[in-house]
Amino acid sequence: MMNWKKHLSRIKIVLTTLLTAALIAGCQESSDKTDYVARVNDSYLSGNDLLEILDSANVDDNFKAEVIRNWILKELLYQEAISEGILNKRDFKNILEKSKKELAGSILLKNFSSNVTLDYQPREVEEYYTLNKREFNFRSNSFKLNIATFSNQNNAVQFRFLLLSSGWDEALSQHSDDATLLSVSDGIILSEQDIYPQKLARIVNGLRPPEISIVISDDAGYHTVAQVLNNFKKGTIPPFDIIKESVEERFIADKKKQLLDNYIDELYSKSDIEIKY
Repeated sequence: MMNWKKHLSRIKIVLTTLLTAALIAGCQESSDKTDYVARVNDSYLSGNDLLEILDSANVDDNFKAEVIRNWILKELLYQEAISEGILNKRDFKNILEKSKKELAGSILLKNFSSNVTLDYQPREVEEYYTLNKREFNFRSNSFKLNIATFSNQNNAVQFRFLLLSSGWDEALSQHSDDATLLSVSDGIILSEQDIYPQKLARIVNGLRPPEISIVISDDAGYHTVAQVLNNFKKGTIPPFDIIKESVEERFIADKKKQLLDNYIDELYSKSDIEIKY
């Protein structure tokens, strides 16, 4: 399901990544000058470079085109900055030095978190839920949904017909090779404000489990079908089995934070630190 806010957020993240790379490494050229998807003077964006930026080959062409345009803009600005002598100015060097420290520290913490191996038992996750139940209450009306989004309206209608007659699993099976099936969410829990488009949210709000929405089309040309599996009023504390995955994610995050705090305390203890007011 394509949420335009999330779509915009993805673009901003990609652009930030590109600009940071430019500061640290400068204009990097592809080693293969014949296999590229974009070029700005002597700087090349190869197909492999693009895949690394996208982090997935399964993205729509509009998003891919926007990423390429952002890369071109980054290169234009960077090359013009070189010609203007920006890289030799003191302000730039000061900012670059500060950025290097922050980036190096961020990578250190990221590597630490990635290399942490947690050993825990399933009962510990349930105990964590029991101790922190109130933190898992729904802040707004929420729904457990099956959602399928298509780029073709007729296919979405056919999927809905199968869903009504044969159930979710069979409908997915019949459309397993359907290139117009853009995204599928099985049993996802969403708050009312996170359901897109808004028309779908309004319809879902009026359905009872296991009712199915009509096909909802948005201005971007996407066509969505949703099945309501459960609904939860604001303030409801859901049973553990329903939110087990999200509880485990928070449990792991808390455990990693504890280990990270211990790691930072260790850095403090073995360093000579002095503070003068």
